[in-house]
Amino acid sequence: MTMKNSIDRLSLEQVLAKWIIAAAIGLEIILIYLFAVKDIGLIGVILIFAMAVAGVIFLHPQVGIIIIVGLIYSNVASFVGGSVFKIVVVYTLVAWLINNLKYDPRFVNHRTNFYIGLFTLLAIISIIPASNKELALEAFSTYLKSAVLYFLIINLIDSPKMMRYTLWIIVLMAGVNAVYGMSSFFSNALLAGRVSALREDPNNLAIILVSAVPITMSLFKQEESLLAKLILFACGISIIVTTALTYSRGGAIALAFVVLWLLYNERKNKALIVVSIILLAVILYLFIEEFSHYQKLIRLVVKDQSFIQRLKLYRGGLKMFFANPLIGVGLGNFIVWSTRYTGLILALYAHNIFLHIAAETGIIGLFAFVLVLFHGFKASLNAYRNALKHKSFEIMNYATGLKISLAGFVVAGMFLSQHFNKALWTLIGLCVAIEKISETYKSADHE
Repeated sequence: MTMKNSIDRLSLEQVLAKWIIAAAIGLEIILIYLFAVKDIGLIGVILIFAMAVAGVIFLHPQVGIIIIVGLIYSNVASFVGGSVFKIVVVYTLVAWLINNLKYDPRFVNHRTNFYIGLFTLLAIISIIPASNKELALEAFSTYLKSAVLYFLIINLIDSPKMMRYTLWIIVLMAGVNAVYGMSSFFSNALLAGRVSALREDPNNLAIILVSAVPITMSLFKQEESLLAKLILFACGISIIVTTALTYSRGGAIALAFVVLWLLYNERKNKALIVVSIILLAVILYLFIEEFSHYQKLIRLVVKDQSFIQRLKLYRGGLKMFFANPLIGVGLGNFIVWSTRYTGLILALYAHNIFLHIAAETGIIGLFAFVLVLFHGFKASLNAYRNALKHKSFEIMNYATGLKISLAGFVVAGMFLSQHFNKALWTLIGLCVAIEKISETYKSADHE
């Protein structure tokens, strides 16, 4: 971009900012009048707040992506039926496109984008054989929102500072989610004796919380403030305890996986290893002694109906895949054919992201999806290597946390059909974003 274009852009943005601020003030005065004189109550407060947020997002779309990630990890999006989430996503997308296309438009190019494009094409093709087109279109809509979220993340999170803010919002919102879950547990507001949060299923809550644990550790290692460390420690403990209280088997296995990986990375820190092992042993002992759910989890007895049900789902899913190996039964249609292939009375999802994708989109769709995950994971590894060359410890910590978070989500996803979960696509996007940041980040630029 030339100097003249830069000056023109700056002056135009200043004029635009003045008009937006003036319009926001005018609308706020009107809303205050309605609130104070006409007594419109809480709606007025919400509208005033929404207008202020909308103005900020339009000027700085990065704020929009932070809000979006916060909605995902706090489960507020599910609580309000997803309407607020959709509005913020669309508005952030429009704000980013307007800001990006005015001058010198640039879009982040990454090898993961190609495989997402390929998977999108295959997802569209898989709608054709779907016997229930409504479910297929609904599943595609869910996927499309996750894909848009990915592209927003890789284009808007472009600096260590933005990455730090985003990771902080993940931890804080997951911490809030965890505290709410614990409070519901101890107040007996339970779902079958298990922790849930807002409208989130216990298993889905567990997979969200597990992915926040490594990120919490990466921030804990990076932050120097004692207050910040105390907040992160409190969030980390709350997240781990609440994950245990969900009684999610996949969540428990994924939690053990990420904790062991983190301990392995910190194996030189003897004190941390000893304290962690003692703490985990005490927690494990208490839960095995007090709660029958974990006795089942440890023993995995053959009389466990849930365990038998999962086995039938996996066998049925494989039969479904082999019966339709090329393009599958159609996106979103696993549940339509579930009882036919599994022999179960209830129609259920596959409870495995890979088996679910394979049955619905066929072998090529599975291949494309696996490559999306692979290149997302590889991006975090490349980010670590790039940062290591310049001794950029901040980027190294963030890359490590994201790498383990993505791996932990995939491990939990082996027991759940969460392939279009927005948290998964958030993690993939953040892994790509941290690689792009590491390519231009120098230790001398560290703030």
